[in-house]
Amino acid sequence: MGSVAGEGLVGLTPTNKGFSLSYNSGSQNFRNIKLSQQAVVDASGEGGGDIQIQGRRISLFSGSQIEASTLGTQAGGTLLVNASESVELSGTSLLNEDPPTGLFASADLDSTGELF
Repeated sequence: MGSVAGEGLVGLTPTNKGFSLSYNSGSQNFRNIKLSQQAVVDASGEGGGDIQIQGRRISLFSGSQIEASTLGTQAGGTLLVNASESVELSGTSLLNEDPPTGLFASADLDSTGELF
């Protein structure tokens, strides 16, 4: 996930775990990314996927989550967050029964894969 200001190209390249983003030299002016109201980005599963977030200010509010966990026998994915100015995590969902806002990477109790 990336947020580019102005003109520029973002490339989408297939990988063995999904896709990766690449930016041309004119796309280094990143914008803000905000997730709220229990928004979820999840690449968990057998082997887990990779998640890369690149922006100026990255904010998660009100029970929103980004997760890359492994649930099986393969190595887990990578959770990479790059913010040129700030990362802000705040609050829980309105119900206060759900997990809090956060960035999560874990290995399930029954998994045998590695977490990197």
